[in-house]
Amino acid sequence: MGFESWRPDFGKEGTIDSPIRIRETRAGDYDGEQFAYLGIQRIGPDLSNVGYRHDEKWHHEHLYDPQSKRGFSMMPSFRHLYIKRKIQGQRSEQSLSRVESDNAEDDEYEVVPTERAKALVGYLMTLKKDDPFSGNSGDASENNEGESKAN
Repeated sequence: MGFESWRPDFGKEGTIDSPIRIRETRAGDYDGEQFAYLGIQRIGPDLSNVGYRHDEKWHHEHLYDPQSKRGFSMMPSFRHLYIKRKIQGQRSEQSLSRVESDNAEDDEYEVVPTERAKALVGYLMTLKKDDPFSGNSGDASENNEGESKAN
């Protein structure tokens, strides 16, 4: 399984509502980066298109308990970004739904993201490399030359 994790489509669950967006990696994806960690040099998953892969709820549940989403994950938990509070009335819409617990008393509590957790997930949702790519790099220069000759 570890050998498959480099694939761009690894770990994606596509549906009709949110199809998987796949395109080949190109050199422009690494523009502005001091080092481009390719293949096995990289530690952790490629986050360049993580905003397309999962919704905000999934990211919150993954940050709170990474092993609940991927049993083989070595990612540490970010539970310090969440508040466990007693439920008063109805559950909050923002509470995490898939938090497993061994205690029966924990049914009276809910886990809610803090502002820092919301900001982190908001940032992850913006990681979308969706810039257009034309197969021929000379198209733009030819168009500019044609315009200058016409003037």
